[in-house]
Amino acid sequence: DWSSDVCSSDLVELGDSFTTAPRRWSAGTAYMRLGIVREQSKNSSGAELAYGKAIGLMMPDPDGGARPPNVVGDQAYCRQRFAWLLTERSAFTEAKRILEKAADEVRPHIGSGPQNRPSKEALSSILRQLSNVHQRTGDESAAAHLRLEAQRLDGPGFRGPGGPPPFGGPKGPPPKRS
Repeated sequence: DWSSDVCSSDLVELGDSFTTAPRRWSAGTAYMRLGIVREQSKNSSGAELAYGKAIGLMMPDPDGGARPPNVVGDQAYCRQRFAWLLTERSAFTEAKRILEKAADEVRPHIGSGPQNRPSKEALSSILRQLSNVHQRTGDESAAAHLRLEAQRLDGPGFRGPGGPPPFGGPKGPPPKRS
């Protein structure tokens, strides 16, 4: 696709020149979007390269300064998409490693209160994906443990007993009209 080729060459120039945060993180976000475009156009190897570059650009600074939550979330998203692509080609060990790293990076942002819901949902999603990878490799015990941890993060009222009724009320959505 012409647009992704032009965009890629521009990004390579841009990404290599941005070496300090927050500009480096912005280039990482652009690579994340390039990965999404490549994935949607069925260019898995190009998507893997773009997600890998985005993950590298979104790393914290060596001085240990905190990253904004959106950068942590975007990097976790890139790790999830990258791991999904690896899982699709049966690279399970690498997918597990990437998802475990994503979970480790999101966990410190979990706290109590509604402001932490996006981090909880992100970690729950990562754990469910990691559970799926373990299940595909035959490790049902680890998969069950990860699913349970994800359910605990979701808490009551979020896809659980005592939660809000499904769309359309207790009986579900209204029937389609013919």
